[in-house]
Amino acid sequence: MTTVRLATKIMFERYATIIKDKSDIGIQGVPETYYSHLRGMCALALENIDTYPIDKLSRWLGYIQAVLVQRKLVTVESERNFSRPLFHAAYAAEAIEIPKTQDAARISH
Repeated sequence: MTTVRLATKIMFERYATIIKDKSDIGIQGVPETYYSHLRGMCALALENIDTYPIDKLSRWLGYIQAVLVQRKLVTVESERNFSRPLFHAAYAAEAIEIPKTQDAARISH
């Protein structure tokens, strides 16, 4: 059975794999956006996947996703396509209502 926690773990594992061999050389800006920092976040999250509050894990996951999108290692669409079925299965297994899909055109930029 897929749970929200398991789906979250799968996402952290996905991002840890994507950034596994990425170098911080040449990166400028905020140190918390360096690959080494993101790898540390993934490792810590995975070590504590059963004990950290799910909202904390979700914030960390969203932060990592945003940096990876900004660095063009993933796209919002690719991650939506990967994670939506995973989380929808978890929601169904845990009897959580699946959120309605938002029309991106209605969200102002």
